[in-house]
Amino acid sequence: MKAPETGLRLYISCRWQIAFLCGMCTLAMFALRVCIAMALVCIENVENQGRFQNSSQNYSGILSEEFNSTKVYVRPSSFVPNEMRGILLSSYFYGYLITPLFGGLISQRCGPKLVILLAMGIAVIANGLTPLSLRYRIEVVVTLRVIMGISTGVIMPSLQVLWADWAPINEKARLLAVSSSGVNLGNVVANGIAGFVCKIPVNDGWPFIFYIFGLGTVVWMVFWWWSVYNSPDKHPRISAREKAYIECGKVKSVSKKIPRVPWSKILTSLPFFAILICHVCHSWTLTLISTFLPFYMNEVLKFDVTDNGVLSSLPFMSRFIMGLVFAVLADVIATRKLLPVSHNRKLFQISGMVFPSVIIIGLSFLDSEQRNLVVGLMTLAVGIQSATTAAFRVNHLDIAPRFAGPIAGLTLTSACVVAICVPILTTALTPDGTLEQWQTIFFINGGINICGAIFFLFFGSGTEQEWAKASPVEINVDVPDVTTISTTDKRVSYDNQAFRYFE
Repeated sequence: MKAPETGLRLYISCRWQIAFLCGMCTLAMFALRVCIAMALVCIENVENQGRFQNSSQNYSGILSEEFNSTKVYVRPSSFVPNEMRGILLSSYFYGYLITPLFGGLISQRCGPKLVILLAMGIAVIANGLTPLSLRYRIEVVVTLRVIMGISTGVIMPSLQVLWADWAPINEKARLLAVSSSGVNLGNVVANGIAGFVCKIPVNDGWPFIFYIFGLGTVVWMVFWWWSVYNSPDKHPRISAREKAYIECGKVKSVSKKIPRVPWSKILTSLPFFAILICHVCHSWTLTLISTFLPFYMNEVLKFDVTDNGVLSSLPFMSRFIMGLVFAVLADVIATRKLLPVSHNRKLFQISGMVFPSVIIIGLSFLDSEQRNLVVGLMTLAVGIQSATTAAFRVNHLDIAPRFAGPIAGLTLTSACVVAICVPILTTALTPDGTLEQWQTIFFINGGINICGAIFFLFFGSGTEQEWAKASPVEINVDVPDVTTISTTDKRVSYDNQAFRYFE
């Protein structure tokens, strides 16, 4: 069935308005998450300039043991000693590990709109307190990052719950690609803006990184509260045609009742583990690039802080643009039935894991004399990696649409374990920031992704699993009559394949 809207009207429909706001949500979430990495680079840059600051404030504990009431020599690296960098950068994921598993379940009961709004509100408060905490105790900063991780851990599973009610099958990849596009744009905005904000000649500049992104998130929260609803049935401004299109374009075993999650079936399902492993590999690469690319640009490629911020954002701009292209291609293939869904997902997943791994391993042999080539190759690799957005990101909805939230919570929790380990391991293996040390990091990343691609090739699936289907007793859905797209609803039976709108 074709969408009732065309052209511009398609993209101002209710479901696409929600997609754009979801994209802004993930943008804000990732900007708040990664801006601290660029802030630390800015702090190191201040240290290298050796600034003297007049102050009457007692900088306690971690800043300095010697001070007087008129003049204090502040070495910004003492804010975060090198041995603490990995712990600080991974502390967000200590909290993020806790809540994803429950995020989908909570959203199924309380509604994803409210859950996401409260989560972002808590994250904004923790983010706003970070600059002041950096000047006093690193332990407080770690605690704030853990709180931020706990709150935002519910967001991605909640988005899966939201799209289980809003995404027609022929638009699924595009809607989820836009919804998760903020993962890339968050890095673009955070790194790009931070490089310039560092130059503000007030309070060393870097605290404004946190304040700017916090204020932007508050503005987004207002639009989210006004425009987003948990389902088409609850949206007061949706047209009857759009509501009918959405209802008839969803997977047929959706039930109005909250189903019991078949944990034993999920945990013995190879297609589920294929998604989980791909999510783990994705988390390894994304955490490495989003958190440590500014450090790599600084230590190996020798870019100054402003160029570093701009150039560190280029790979994620590429990932954003190419991610949308891959999503459209995946939807075209699905709509025209050029490939079975399973082959469709495998094509994009394997391409997005193998090719970038080979490119990143290759660029690891280049040094600062070929730094422009390195930036170009990294931009290409991260762009191609976005093909996975049209694969494992939507695969939850393929194999188990009724349990997309809980499954996303499981895979995200596993990915968080990896995200905790990556900063600690990377910091431990790059104490001097040499080319050889970073080469080791990139080889490890490549090996992990290639192994994950092989597993998905053999065990990935694009068909709804038997354990995920609703029994005839559970199914009780009001579906509008799509032959006329009128406001009159009628009861439709799913027995004996009588329901054929998806065939």
